[in-house]
Amino acid sequence: MKQLKRRGLSLAAACVMTLTMLPIGMQPVSADGADVEVPEGYVAQPVSNLEGLKAIKTGKAAAKVYYYLTDDIVIDTAKWVPMGDNETSNAFYDVLDGQGHSITFAGAGGSGVSVNFFCYDCICSAINGEAMAKNLITKGAITSSRQSTGTIVGQMMNGSLDHCVNYATVTVSSTLYAGGLAGRVRCGVVSNSMNYGAITGKQFVGGLVGSSSYTVKIDNVDKGLTDEEIKAGVVKAYIVNCANFGEVTGTEKVGGILGLANKHNRKQY
Repeated sequence: MKQLKRRGLSLAAACVMTLTMLPIGMQPVSADGADVEVPEGYVAQPVSNLEGLKAIKTGKAAAKVYYYLTDDIVIDTAKWVPMGDNETSNAFYDVLDGQGHSITFAGAGGSGVSVNFFCYDCICSAINGEAMAKNLITKGAITSSRQSTGTIVGQMMNGSLDHCVNYATVTVSSTLYAGGLAGRVRCGVVSNSMNYGAITGKQFVGGLVGSSSYTVKIDNVDKGLTDEEIKAGVVKAYIVNCANFGEVTGTEKVGGILGLANKHNRKQY
């Protein structure tokens, strides 16, 4: 089967980013978290190591916790089980603020991490509600044979990714939805984020997002919407101010930013 590639710089709606828009200005906070600005109603919870990352809670009962990294974290085990195991009842509903720190999928001996969860291979299997991951850098390598693979989230039911940068390679051997940050976005926002890693999959492969299940709006340019829906303001997912610098390879529906916008048409971006 023919392989499709998207190489080099891909900018959503061909917009050029200024330095002030780029996530490179992210800075770590002090170890005691004194500089963390926690939204009203949230409880701050520092995460300093791999055990702390594993201890992050999922499910609606865990809502209103503001997790923030105080150091870089290395996943040095050969296999990783993502947080949460269900896109609704046991998804991640809180905030994960990287504070400019990184999570590296190093694996045993630096060979990368194999993620063979039943689906949704990433840091969080799924996020929902008002969940957010921001100011986070991902590195290393992920290999998977399951659907919906990304470095941060496999399935985004709702929520947002903001100021996230991926340098990790993502390799999906035999199924759908591979992206640098998210495998699949049903609803939500991906903004101010970049991918530098090589993303390889089969169908629906994107530099940042593998697939959007509903209508998508990229930098205020509507994709896959009818005229009536545009006038009504119907949008399920936004991809705003994002760039891809990595090579994206797949067999069908491959895009530098997004592999597939699914509701009304099937185009690559």
